[in-house]
Amino acid sequence: MLDQVKQLGFNTLRIPFSNESLRAGATTNSINYAQNPDLQGLTPLQCMDKVIEYCGSIGLRVILDRHSAKADNYLSEDVWFVAGDSYYTEQRWIADWVMLAQHYAGNPTVIGADLFNEPKRSATWGTSAPLTDWNKAAERCGNAVLAANPSWLIIVEGVERYNNQTTWWGGNLKGVAIDPVVLSASNKLVYSMHEYPKSVYAQTWFNDPAYPNNMDDVWNVHWGYIFKNQTAPLLLGEFGSKLESTSDSQWLDKLTDYIDGDLNLDGTRDLPPGQLGMSWTYWSLNPNSGDTGGILKDDWTTVDTAKMAYIQASQAPLIGSGAAASQRIDFPITLSEAPTSAVSVTWGTANGTALAGINYLSASGVLTIPAGQLQGQVSVVVPAQAASGTKQFTVQLSAPVGATLADSIATGTLRTACATDLNGNGVVDGADLGRLLGAWGPCSGCNADLDGDGAITGADLGLLLGAWGPCP
Repeated sequence: MLDQVKQLGFNTLRIPFSNESLRAGATTNSINYAQNPDLQGLTPLQCMDKVIEYCGSIGLRVILDRHSAKADNYLSEDVWFVAGDSYYTEQRWIADWVMLAQHYAGNPTVIGADLFNEPKRSATWGTSAPLTDWNKAAERCGNAVLAANPSWLIIVEGVERYNNQTTWWGGNLKGVAIDPVVLSASNKLVYSMHEYPKSVYAQTWFNDPAYPNNMDDVWNVHWGYIFKNQTAPLLLGEFGSKLESTSDSQWLDKLTDYIDGDLNLDGTRDLPPGQLGMSWTYWSLNPNSGDTGGILKDDWTTVDTAKMAYIQASQAPLIGSGAAASQRIDFPITLSEAPTSAVSVTWGTANGTALAGINYLSASGVLTIPAGQLQGQVSVVVPAQAASGTKQFTVQLSAPVGATLADSIATGTLRTACATDLNGNGVVDGADLGRLLGAWGPCSGCNADLDGDGAITGADLGLLLGAWGPCP
């Protein structure tokens, strides 16, 4: 599964844990030991060690997320300790973080600590109330962690409510403008927030007549200003959806545009050349998150390509690689003259010699070109190393409203010289062979499936061995 995470272009894994899992005598549950025999008899921390060890071996980085004090109790825990509980105190919370910081000291795979997941309800920011003021608790814990491990990033989420303005749990960072978190090493501070769609909770802004084009105002005021002002690094720590409604699809489309740098949602990236957008971790990989589902479907293997189509173009380069994890083909849709009223057209991808889910990610939607504009654009995500030789797919247009179609088909061409170079280092060698053998058997969308038949077999091995040596 971690190989699949890497193959999909992700570079970092955010791993939730509870303080309960670190207690003496803590045990694991819900592990399929038939598939994971090496985890049999291990403590939760030892299991996490195994995951982190493998992440490091394939170049993934890890953020640790203290999701709750008691296991699966995050819905009930407003603040970083459990009131009235003699064990789950602030002291225990800090001590466990210090233990983890020391435990992983010198391990470059683990890069940071998300101190407390989703402060909410009674959690405050900047009120000087010691039992609820999250920003001050984050300073106390963050400085203790940095004393134990100066290399780590300290990730501080927002609260739910600030000055009677409410947003998502952990999503309100308005207080940073007046009461920023102060750490012993300011360059280790990362602010983080969570964002979700209407299907999770019907926030007022989803009913605004301007939706979804009002969302930049919502995001700017709650957290986007931190990125705009370059106050500190910003991590969108959670966002996700099952994409079962038009509203959710619109939300994810606008959110990915925003974090890529279209800060006023006008269709144009507002960042200087070379400046990256915001960092993010998607919730979640696993399909059993009730509100959102996962990147993987219910079989825990098949990739949800509809979700990947939105987020893959926003991925950063893989760690240790100079090549981008994915690219995007843009198709301009041009009108013969500027319309006096909005024009819309339905579009969708179709296979040619390039296959959806292997060479490109299937996508569809309705493009609207506002009155007075001559051109719109649709985009299709192409995973890195997706094609061998030259392959083509098409974008097909239909059902125009307010215009007629002069040309209803556009062709996208993919050219990759060396699809057998699985790790992108320019040479087909033993490292690529190891990746292919490690993924042997059925797969979905993995780059080692060189012939695109849904499984790693002897045919793929033959293709790789036949291309041995430097890529052309």
